[in-house]
Amino acid sequence: MSLISRRFKSVLKPAADTKPWFDGVVLVIFGSWFFAPIIVWLVRKPDPNAYKCGGPGFADFGCTGGTDAVIANTGAAIFMCFLFLAFFVAFIRLVNRWRGRKHG
Repeated sequence: MSLISRRFKSVLKPAADTKPWFDGVVLVIFGSWFFAPIIVWLVRKPDPNAYKCGGPGFADFGCTGGTDAVIANTGAAIFMCFLFLAFFVAFIRLVNRWRGRKHG
């Protein structure tokens, strides 16, 4: 368990000799991809009643059927978790880099 926690901490705390540009690129790409649906929703304000099968989630359970909807929603949830984790790790690395520079 100690090895796993040390590796996890080493991922979140970058070494002093590494460049921050990669973390910045990952933050911008995956962050914009993760927040894109929210930004589109805020700009366009879509009508939730525009489509007959317009339900919550990636695929509506009422129109596509139970198994297809479960598979589509599970895949979308896993993909969104991956996007969030990539964004969050890059953000924490940049924050830790900034704290390390600030505190010496």
